[in-house]
Amino acid sequence: MKKNKQGKSTIVSILIMLFTFLLVLVVILLPFYYKVIWPPIIGEPAKASTVDILAFWGAVFGGIITLVGVLLSVRFSQKEIQYTMHQQDKDQFIQGFGSTVLEINSISYEIKKFRDYLNQYKKNIVEYSHTKKFKAVSVKFDVKEDYKKIQDQHKPDLEIVCNRFEGKAAHANGLVYHYVTILTADIRTFQKQLHDVVENFNNNNDKKNGEEKLASILERIYQSLAICEMEINNHKEELGETFKQYAKEDGLL
Repeated sequence: MKKNKQGKSTIVSILIMLFTFLLVLVVILLPFYYKVIWPPIIGEPAKASTVDILAFWGAVFGGIITLVGVLLSVRFSQKEIQYTMHQQDKDQFIQGFGSTVLEINSISYEIKKFRDYLNQYKKNIVEYSHTKKFKAVSVKFDVKEDYKKIQDQHKPDLEIVCNRFEGKAAHANGLVYHYVTILTADIRTFQKQLHDVVENFNNNNDKKNGEEKLASILERIYQSLAICEMEINNHKEELGETFKQYAKEDGLL
């Protein structure tokens, strides 16, 4: 509605400007030209007949009507283009809505699994610092068995986890992928710091200091997981609101 009002006001403004220009042209400029400028240069202008006057004004008003018609045609074409683009965006959104939401739910579940892995790993790596024996970490519902590849690793290769996150995010949309790549960057940083802590455990360095560092880096990665989870769930809610809006437009709600 606001765009329509702006379009109408633009056309009205143009018409007012044209009318003002013609009024100034006819009332001031033309008489001044024919009475002041024309005679000294060319001589007295010929007297115009009634037919000539009518032809002149017919041409003027014909030009105005043509110009207004062009403006209205352009305005109508713009509306048609905007409507077509809106329909294309809506169709594309609705087509990908279901799969995007499914991928977001899947990423949320992967976050839960990774958090569960970290909780168990924290306990097991502290035991390892004393016994030098690492107890395998078991993750439930590991369908692709990716976590089995690292369950016995006291210095885990978390690139496997990053690839799972990024693979799922790539099938969602650009914004979800953005949030997930921030998380995976933090996971890669965490892995490097974790390996340093474990190396200190292996070298029998200050275990208390090592456990404090472990707690610190775990806290940071837990925060990254929470932030990513919050962002993608907020995005899912926004997608749901957009879907409802489109459904209302189509009379489905």
